[in-house]
Amino acid sequence: NVFIEDNEETLLEEPMEGEAVIDLYDPSTHCFEFLILDPNEADTLIVTPSSEIFSFENVDQLDPETEQEFVSYPFCWDVSCEDVSDDPYFVNFEVIATNCEVQDTANFSVPITVIVPPDEPAEFLQPNDTVFWEFYDTDTFCMPVIFVDDNFFDSLSVTATSEIFDLPDNPATLDTLNGFSFLEGELCWVPRCEDVRPEPYIIEFTGRSISCKTDETVTYTVTLFLGLPPETAPEFELPQPGFEITHNIGDDPINFLVFASDPDPYDTLTLSAQSPAFSSPGRPATFDEFINNESVASPFNWVPDCPDVDEEPYVVTFEVRSRSCQKDVTTRLEVPIFVTTPTQGEIEPIQNIFSPNGDGRNDVWTIEDKDDPCLLQFRATIYDRWGVEVYVSDRSDFEWNGEYSNGNEASQGVYFQTIEYFYKDRGRSFSGNVTLTD
Repeated sequence: NVFIEDNEETLLEEPMEGEAVIDLYDPSTHCFEFLILDPNEADTLIVTPSSEIFSFENVDQLDPETEQEFVSYPFCWDVSCEDVSDDPYFVNFEVIATNCEVQDTANFSVPITVIVPPDEPAEFLQPNDTVFWEFYDTDTFCMPVIFVDDNFFDSLSVTATSEIFDLPDNPATLDTLNGFSFLEGELCWVPRCEDVRPEPYIIEFTGRSISCKTDETVTYTVTLFLGLPPETAPEFELPQPGFEITHNIGDDPINFLVFASDPDPYDTLTLSAQSPAFSSPGRPATFDEFINNESVASPFNWVPDCPDVDEEPYVVTFEVRSRSCQKDVTTRLEVPIFVTTPTQGEIEPIQNIFSPNGDGRNDVWTIEDKDDPCLLQFRATIYDRWGVEVYVSDRSDFEWNGEYSNGNEASQGVYFQTIEYFYKDRGRSFSGNVTLTD
């Protein structure tokens, strides 16, 4: 309230003039009350206000009033930047006090000063002035940008310049930052391999704070180091080094899982294999190349056949290749696979004397490792002393029980036997005597 009071009982010769201060950014100071008092309750007050500010669109108009004892004028001024002035504005009052005996007139002015508070400096709270970022930490690099001003009324904006904003295919972006008192946003960038370098990237931020009487610019430099984390080589977890296989034709298929990993989850791994086994003359092995990040796995499968038998091992070389921006490392693992047969092409009769008497001992005449599937074109023949064929079989698992092919029992004595077969495309033969006893 602005109080104006008469010092005399009836006259307003020395009025006390109030003073108003309006803070542009404090709305609680934008409205107050002019109150004109006369201690002489019998007086009638005729008040006529005037001021240049009454022509302003954002100022309440004050009209002449006539009241007994006091006049109250509620007043509001929605001040703007244009209203701020070093010199005060004046509201003039002409007051006529009348009663039965006297009429007195007084004029006085009330100064109104429109001020702005002292300006506080604006500053960047984020980001840090030096930033270290490993290229593969996340898919996108983002850092917060915070610009503040303790003067809540200041208008703020932030811009930035750097070469990372001018990249042709993957430019960085900065949120549009405009507002008051507190600005918060993000600078984001998706770097590429070719962007990694030992020299840092420099980002120049410019913050601007504008109020009625200030236009402040704050510059802030951020040094961004873009690097890669330490690189490690991929490793095979399955199979382990030293792993080897000896496979007899006819055994269960060769089947094992090859598994490799890289502790750097951002590297691209490629698992592959090379070996003569993949073009073997019998049944070629199979192994599918696999590409993934962090870990790779693929099964090796092979069912060797007789043509695959070899004196030398088939060496399967597994490779896991790990690639990133600055890394291309290959780790190899060799697995020897020996493909053989129970006989390895060499056979011997289990005995040259047998007695088919049913006692469970030497009841038949046969050969060792008679289940070798690679004894091809096999033929075993028994002749008597006169060269007459007694028994013949084209199975390597044959068993002669001492009978003719027609079922008649052969007599005791010495018989002549021949065995012929092919092993690895090479013909072989074996001959000798066999004695049949009771």
